[in-house]
Amino acid sequence: MPTGSVISRSNSTANTLIHLILGAVLCSVGPLVNAQIEVLDQVVAIVDDDIVLASELEERVLGIKSSLEARGVDVPADDVLIRETLDRLILDSIQLQLASRYGVKIPDQQLDQSMTRLAQQNGLTLDQFRLALEQSGQSYAVTRESLRDDLAIQRVQQGNVMRNINISEQEIDNFLATEEGEEMTQPEYRVIQALLAANRGDDPTEVDRKERFVDDTLATIEAGTPFEQAVSVTQPFVFSGGDLGWRKLGDIPSMFAEIVPTLTIGAVAKVRSSSGLHLVYWPTRWVESNSSGKPMCGIS
Repeated sequence: MPTGSVISRSNSTANTLIHLILGAVLCSVGPLVNAQIEVLDQVVAIVDDDIVLASELEERVLGIKSSLEARGVDVPADDVLIRETLDRLILDSIQLQLASRYGVKIPDQQLDQSMTRLAQQNGLTLDQFRLALEQSGQSYAVTRESLRDDLAIQRVQQGNVMRNINISEQEIDNFLATEEGEEMTQPEYRVIQALLAANRGDDPTEVDRKERFVDDTLATIEAGTPFEQAVSVTQPFVFSGGDLGWRKLGDIPSMFAEIVPTLTIGAVAKVRSSSGLHLVYWPTRWVESNSSGKPMCGIS
């Protein structure tokens, strides 16, 4: 069963248990506060490999009510308090099982230090704190182990268990084979394009002149003229466009997406679109970064 899954009892059984527990809680207040409470050893929830007993739930509910009343805080209705407390017990169980699964352990020395801090927060030494617990009917050992659980849950919540998780090579391969993995590992291309715009009113002669001009510019670049210099001419036509920046293949304009992966670094290709004729230049590819974040590979 996956971590975090909870099997609940049937509605009728759950309602019966809540009424039974509610009766026990009600008997714990008022003139019957010192009356004997019957322990209900029934399972109210199954949480993976753990269970929550009715007696645990009752004990926690009574403790919460006592704490709220001592602070003068309004106590929620019993059915609300029971359900919220049960949710909390289930969540604690899930997190403690995660802590156990990932090998989270709270050393005795750390636990003792935390108990000392807890005593100091109450203005007591550790020995005085132990005595105060015993005089109030609470077990020091139980309180200490409860704090150990709280610290383990905090470790899970802070994500510190991640250092103990081992990811196999097969799990890495499986992720890389997914759509998300393939997207993350796509190479990035820096594409520069120069556009010679075409107008709908151009006559065949003008269209032919522009085509020859773009072809001559391409030949000039392939003969060794730097791309930026070749497309900076202003006669007889002017190029527009510019640097598209670093983009993954999926983010490159569709009109260039097919041609860019076929280019070698430093190569130029002519692309025709509804806007006109483009010269597409691939000056470099992102391979890895140095400390400055600049690409380490340059124009070949």
